[in-house]
Amino acid sequence: MKYLNKETNGITLSRIGLGAMRMADVQQGVDTIHAALDSGITYLNTGDFYGHGESELVIREALKTRKREDIFIAVKFGGMLTPDDRFYGIDVRPQNVQNYLAYTLKRLGTDYVDLYQPARINPHIPVEDTIGAVLRRHTYASGSYQGQRIDL
Repeated sequence: MKYLNKETNGITLSRIGLGAMRMADVQQGVDTIHAALDSGITYLNTGDFYGHGESELVIREALKTRKREDIFIAVKFGGMLTPDDRFYGIDVRPQNVQNYLAYTLKRLGTDYVDLYQPARINPHIPVEDTIGAVLRRHTYASGSYQGQRIDL
């Protein structure tokens, strides 16, 4: 496994990460995450809307036998899905950010995430308002990151 040259939050960050978008079967997802971690991957990527939060529950189950501080977890928030998993919009209003994060932390079974970022930007909401709401949340590990994905 190749790693970035610097530590991130005390974690040696792997150049390859594992995305958890389609991990609906719990045992299969846990096995996949364990195989990735055993191969040296230290970066897990999810979204609070992946499987309506189910992927975060799979990650929680997988981390029960692992050291949380050895894994960098990135979470995207604000994606809105229909009951049949079709993407229909984005909600990154600042007043909802803390609620999204509280549910994410509960589903993951941790008190922090390493990277918390909007899934998309909403052109009608100033990005600094959304990121400001992220920064006001005090449950991050020291040195955690917040970010913004931009699709060009």
